[in-house]
Amino acid sequence: MHEPAAALPFIARALAIDEAAVGPDHPDVAWDLNSLAAVHNDLEQWEEARRAAERAMVIRAMIVTSCSVAPSPRRRR
Repeated sequence: MHEPAAALPFIARALAIDEAAVGPDHPDVAWDLNSLAAVHNDLEQWEEARRAAERAMVIRAMIVTSCSVAPSPRRRR
């Protein structure tokens, strides 16, 4: 049964737990925020959905940026 209103407190709780456990910029938090955005979207709570989705995108952008590594110089043989 699809009841997004019933899921909302559980997703919010998971988000709070993950933020406390791994920090606010962790990929798990971005995952929770995407879930939260989807539920808000289902409930037609557009502004809340947008805020959660944008925060998830910011976290993912930070992750991608931090994973970008400059090419290493070539080794001499």
